[in-house]
Amino acid sequence: MGDERKLNPTAVLGEREDLYLEFKAAAATERPQRIAREVVGMLNGGGGTVWIGVLEYNGIATAIEDVPEHLRRIGALRDHFLDCIEPPPRGTDVTLVPVSADRKTVVRIDVAAGSPERRPFAHVLDHRWRFHVRVGDKLRDMGRDEVRKLFAKAASARESSKTHYDVALAEANAELGHRRNHFLQREPAGMWIGMAMSPPINVPTDTPAVRALLRNPELTGNRDAGWNFANPYLTPRLDAGGVSSELDGDFRCRIDDAGMLDLFVARDNLQWQRDGELYGYVLLEHPVALCRLMRKLLEDHGGQGRRTVVADLALKGIEGWGLRAYSPDAAGHRFGSPNVLEGRDDIFFRAPVEEEVGRFLANPDGLGLRLARQVYRSFGYGAEELPRQADLVAEQLRLS
Repeated sequence: MGDERKLNPTAVLGEREDLYLEFKAAAATERPQRIAREVVGMLNGGGGTVWIGVLEYNGIATAIEDVPEHLRRIGALRDHFLDCIEPPPRGTDVTLVPVSADRKTVVRIDVAAGSPERRPFAHVLDHRWRFHVRVGDKLRDMGRDEVRKLFAKAASARESSKTHYDVALAEANAELGHRRNHFLQREPAGMWIGMAMSPPINVPTDTPAVRALLRNPELTGNRDAGWNFANPYLTPRLDAGGVSSELDGDFRCRIDDAGMLDLFVARDNLQWQRDGELYGYVLLEHPVALCRLMRKLLEDHGGQGRRTVVADLALKGIEGWGLRAYSPDAAGHRFGSPNVLEGRDDIFFRAPVEEEVGRFLANPDGLGLRLARQVYRSFGYGAEELPRQADLVAEQLRLS
């Protein structure tokens, strides 16, 4: 697609949908799974572009319409892609860009051809895996033999093109998975958050400056009194591989020498005012606070080079517990009923989330809010039902 069509959506009017081009009305953002299917089809093919806010008739673009609250909807689409496309898109695999013309803003989704090492891509919804591929201007589901062959090709491609970076990223994911499983199988009820840097960094955990991070939250841009990892009344303790701050089995935060973070919060500390209910601010602030700590470690000890931040979260012992929507001072929170977790005792996600280091350093809150949003989703809540202090447009948590 030429530069003019990328910058001016009216330039696509009269164009016909094809193998690399798809048009969707603005209302399609209300059902992100339909857009995700198109993205998966292009990832499994030769890439392409999806225009949101371009109306079509018989596959031909006829008009553009404004996508309301386009920044919020871009954020919601990005989260859906990361949560429901397997393997999750990385870097420039999928790029969402607002484009304006005639006082209207549409959304352009640029999809790169998925790398052979990562195909086939699937859309995962309600535990169903659908492997789509684009054929002409339509989608079709891949057959079982076709999927099996692509998995075999991907394994061979990964082995032949494996780099030091790939190995380090796989090791970071595996280590977080090991720690998550240890929490789920052996630790008390509560919440665990883990973060790693790939490739790892060298953190001098035996220095006063690093130990101070576990005592003074303001050093990492966090609130002096909030739900975070820092406690001025606890003396951090050194061990063979890092430094930690612990409180009687109710709380633990550890920084290891390679920059990996490990936070545990006991279940009783996840509620506030109402027994048996998770408190929204706790779920929001803990992961965001830990992300801000990771940013500080990267700024001080990360150096230069290509890196990826990897994060994971899990809760256990919460069957029958509830979670309320909206902010605590909102009427919907105070007078509404909480959604209750039934039929399962824990919440964990199929894989850690990853974020390129440049984007993470520019805005660490975004990664923390992604973790929190997954918890809300597990309770059946959409993005609009999070506390308003979670600014999903700017991807920042604003707690005073």
